[in-house]
Amino acid sequence: MFQCFSKFDVLQIAKDEEKGVYLNFLNFLVNDSIYLLDESLNKILEIKQIEADMSNTAEWEQRPTQERQERTRLFHSQENVSWIITSYILFRTRIPIP
Repeated sequence: MFQCFSKFDVLQIAKDEEKGVYLNFLNFLVNDSIYLLDESLNKILEIKQIEADMSNTAEWEQRPTQERQERTRLFHSQENVSWIITSYILFRTRIPIP
């Protein structure tokens, strides 16, 4: 019914479990970093698209005021989100933030 383990067996089981926990942590860390990098790159692409739209002033001024305001608001919010994600990635990899 009960299984008896020697001290060595118990230590080996603990080491094996610790390896599993460590590998799970590393897997989480890598997946999280990849996700954040992908998100920040997508945000940067959105920012560049809005910048390109805003740089063509003639076309930008022809857009409705509400659309311009929404795009400008989106531009600033994407900048903030991109900065936060990039800062987090740099913090995780211990690269100093300029």
